[in-house]
Amino acid sequence: TLLYTIKFELIMASSSSAEESTALYTAIVVVNSEDILKDALEQVNKATTIALDCEGDKLGRKGTLDVLSLATKPDKTVYLFDIKTMGEKAFDGGLRKLLEDGSKTKLMFDCRNDADALKHLYHVTLRGVHDVQLIEVSKRLQDPEQQSKRQRHSNSSSNNYWQSVNKNVPRLNGLKKCIEKFLSTSKESTGAVNDKQDGGSTKDLVAAKAMITIEMDRAKFESKNIWGVRPLSEVLKEYCAIDTCTLFSLYDILKEGQDMEEIRKASDRYVDYKRSYTKVPSSKYVSHCYLPHNILQVDVGGNTICTGCKKCFSRSEFSNAQIRKSIQVCRVCRLIKEREVARANQEQMQRRREEENIGYEWMEDSLLF
Repeated sequence: TLLYTIKFELIMASSSSAEESTALYTAIVVVNSEDILKDALEQVNKATTIALDCEGDKLGRKGTLDVLSLATKPDKTVYLFDIKTMGEKAFDGGLRKLLEDGSKTKLMFDCRNDADALKHLYHVTLRGVHDVQLIEVSKRLQDPEQQSKRQRHSNSSSNNYWQSVNKNVPRLNGLKKCIEKFLSTSKESTGAVNDKQDGGSTKDLVAAKAMITIEMDRAKFESKNIWGVRPLSEVLKEYCAIDTCTLFSLYDILKEGQDMEEIRKASDRYVDYKRSYTKVPSSKYVSHCYLPHNILQVDVGGNTICTGCKKCFSRSEFSNAQIRKSIQVCRVCRLIKEREVARANQEQMQRRREEENIGYEWMEDSLLF
């Protein structure tokens, strides 16, 4: 297939020292035995900051966790812990202790499903996360142009209050978009994520990631778990390397001007967002493209439950009418419901147009006889 013809010369390790310094990574180590696990954890524990990502089929408490990727800096080594093969042995052998160590900084990009899978499948309470997706949202919200837009919305008339609130709900950007936006022009970026380096270009990285993602989506449609196939393909190993190693450069760029203590607290809330559910509500209120409310900023003393996401918020988050009818939804769930209604109305209008066109065609045909 097209997936297996993708060329990854841009991020392959080089034997020459000059090229080695600009490579995205220097080595990929598959950890699938207790002996390799011991050596790998010994090396990983020497690093003060690591990048972490999990892969599996429908990653979360109801899915599987097949591969756990850890990248270290500055040696640029990627360790792929084969959870499908080792199972609990990997965590009992020291991986759980590492992941639960709050003093070890772990860079992640949208940690919610990863933390949910670790907690409910392997009883691992992930700590010490700095979520790069959150840092990107925080930096975007501090942009003067974005602040001006939010101020205009907040000054809207009382009749348009909820409309202005909805427009202030931040969207979440994916890793591919962040790579395109921040690493293609930054001097901070390394080798394979810098157009001017011999290691490759951002366009190549993005194209490679996009092609693998298409293949992954196709596998999901066909109910196949490509992460459960052993041995793990070279292409998927490369994918894991991209998803972890690029976080170091992104983190260095995005953390500038940020209050990292507040980011750490926000990341703690983000990690706990999904795994804290006893029963996860409708996926439309949990898995969406918006930043959940009360992550970057917290409403103190909230005890009113949103009927959508089932999270607690302060009374001021809801309208009096919502409270009276017991249909209160937070600003994010409200936006999701409004978008859902808008899509349903659009589809209904489309069906009506198609029915009208069929009627007109029938009338035209009948006039011919």
